[in-house]
Amino acid sequence: MALVLLAATVLTGYLIHRDYGVSWDEPIQQHYGRNIAEDAVHGGGSAADDPLKAYGPAYEMALVAVQFVSGVRDAAEIFPLRHLLNFLTFAIGLIFFYKLGALFLRNRAASLAACAALVLSPVIFGHAFFNSKDMPFLTFFVVAMYSLVRFLDRPRWTTALRHALASGWLVAVREPGLQLVVLGVAAAVWIAFRLPGPLRTRRLVWLGPYLVVTSACIVLFWPSLWSHPWTNFWFAVRTMSRYPWPGAVIYAGAEIPATALPWHYVFTWIAITTPLAYLAGFAAGLPPVIRAAWRELRGSSSVDGLHACLLLAWFFVPIASVIAFRSVLYDGWRHLYFVYPALLLIAAKGYLVTGHVLRERWSRHWSIRAAGAGAGLLVIVNVAAVTVFMIRAHPYEHVYFNELVGGLRGARFQFDMDYWGLSYRRGLEAILRSDQDAVIPVYAMDGPGEENASALPFQQRHRLLFVESLDQAKYFVGAYRYRRAEYPYRDVIDRVEVNGVPILLVAAINRQIALTPDTVPAVAAVRARNGAALAGLDDETVRRRAGDAVRTWLGRFVRHPRVLDVDLSGDEPVDLRQGRFARLHVRILDAEIGDFKRDKPGIPLRALEMTVDDLIIDVADPLASIRPAMMRQLTIGEFTLEEGPANDALARMSGTLGRVRLHFQNDAIRIEYLGQPAAEVTARVWIGPDPWKARGDNFWVTSDRLRVSGWRVPAAWLLNMLLRQYAPVIAPDQIDATVFLGGIQTRNGVFRLGTIVNGTSR
Repeated sequence: MALVLLAATVLTGYLIHRDYGVSWDEPIQQHYGRNIAEDAVHGGGSAADDPLKAYGPAYEMALVAVQFVSGVRDAAEIFPLRHLLNFLTFAIGLIFFYKLGALFLRNRAASLAACAALVLSPVIFGHAFFNSKDMPFLTFFVVAMYSLVRFLDRPRWTTALRHALASGWLVAVREPGLQLVVLGVAAAVWIAFRLPGPLRTRRLVWLGPYLVVTSACIVLFWPSLWSHPWTNFWFAVRTMSRYPWPGAVIYAGAEIPATALPWHYVFTWIAITTPLAYLAGFAAGLPPVIRAAWRELRGSSSVDGLHACLLLAWFFVPIASVIAFRSVLYDGWRHLYFVYPALLLIAAKGYLVTGHVLRERWSRHWSIRAAGAGAGLLVIVNVAAVTVFMIRAHPYEHVYFNELVGGLRGARFQFDMDYWGLSYRRGLEAILRSDQDAVIPVYAMDGPGEENASALPFQQRHRLLFVESLDQAKYFVGAYRYRRAEYPYRDVIDRVEVNGVPILLVAAINRQIALTPDTVPAVAAVRARNGAALAGLDDETVRRRAGDAVRTWLGRFVRHPRVLDVDLSGDEPVDLRQGRFARLHVRILDAEIGDFKRDKPGIPLRALEMTVDDLIIDVADPLASIRPAMMRQLTIGEFTLEEGPANDALARMSGTLGRVRLHFQNDAIRIEYLGQPAAEVTARVWIGPDPWKARGDNFWVTSDRLRVSGWRVPAAWLLNMLLRQYAPVIAPDQIDATVFLGGIQTRNGVFRLGTIVNGTSR
């Protein structure tokens, strides 16, 4: 049954993981994981440089690593991948929760019921997909707690090492994991001092290696600690104990600063977002667990007593520390989700004890039998109602409130609901369905409004233009975070509702607005600025100034060319006065290409010939942006690169690139890494249709052979599977224009691509 539940949970998660939108924190966490990984590659960074580095980075780095290895490039694929990985991590937690429950409850059926309750907890289930901070911490806390129990039961080098690895990883995921380290040490010392002298010493001696390995693992999994580990770790502890978040929350209908929350904030949120059947079990289980812990503390040593102490400490100590230190909490009680498994285990204990009492007294009186049957029926009805809610509310399970607050209707305008902003995705989809304009200006009430556009296919999200004022917007989309009243808009396009309660509103506010790609405010501003800069000049001067602007803009990427021809002959002066080029042809020979904003060395290029259609640049300030104001189509006529000059340039570079060498031969690219360990990979490359942009091309790569330290690794097929050979090199957001690449040749030390290669033309 445990395997069936696990398989059903994983299958369900896989089938629905793409249904969720993008939450407030996901882009921030994604960016943080990428930055901290770059810090690790370049030798580590200082936690004092950025308060965000107070967050343990281990899990985010793991997500970024999987994303990199899988070859996922587009945001519309990155976030579903993160959601799937988050849920699979939650499923791993279920495995260890089942094993831990079997130890604590001494009843596998009760442990399985606790696992089912964890899955059928709407708030937890929803967060398991999109919350990459609190839910992985819950999982790894369960894993570390299980390893702690095994270590306390049989202290030896294997259990000590496993617990040290679990503890180090837990702290590197989130700094509050230190509470489990302290709890484990306290439990080990408590057990040791109740044993005779030799056994006591044998118990205590294991704490030394455990703490050493745990500390080493924390530093290993946390690159920001590689430089000044103690200073940076202490900074993280101080920051996270009272995180500097200046916002406010809606609590019981009032807007309260997160730094001034009442002591009962956590208890209230737990009470109103946990199914009543679980709260009832917790209330029934708390007295016997306290009694067992009290007997343990008074000297009556037993395994059950120790487990009771661990359970109570797991649930109450983190909550008490938050209250005592007045730690900043927001977005409900998500920072303390890791105590929820303890609540469920205590609840399972309560039902076990209650069931035992009822069985003993079952035959004494009909009222006892009726009470037992009624209680059981109420539990079944409540769990069934919760399950129905999760099915009907999907993918917004996280907005669940129980009957103590009157459900969703009672919680509306009293507590934050979809504060994560996942419903913005459906709101944007409604706008795209109702409006066929090429550019649709939208005002989003919260940050997730714009971020959820990244979860949409490129061709759709490219139509959305997010503006900063209502008078520029054609549509309004807003969730109800911080809201204590309804929005005033009447021209409603869509409402996202859960159980009939709105959690997001979409409304048309300026239907008369109609934009095209060249009339959006940012592009129109560039065109107007160009018109002012070129006003009063004759056509020949305008053409010369426009050509100079193009050369200046190209100078951002091209240096020391032998030939740089810019052909504007196909453009009308009326367009050039606005910095617009209907068809621009550029030819470059024997130049150096690269990103020269920071004066980095470039790569020698033999030839580049390209045509750009419908281009708008800032003639007045061509270097104002790395991207032009608009570019609709890019055609590469020829791109030729020679391996000799390219490798000479790479050898002059610092860091990892300085140890990379390229070889072009036999329609393949062989990439050598001269560092330690030395490695090389041979990749087949080709040009194929772009999956995002109609009629466009993209660049594709498949690994053919992999060697490490001279040894061939027979895993090219695995690498191809992980790299997803159907994942293109050019992500859609890297180049907005439709790109035409033509054919490709890699032979005799020369790499060539373009529409003239192999006679290919467009």
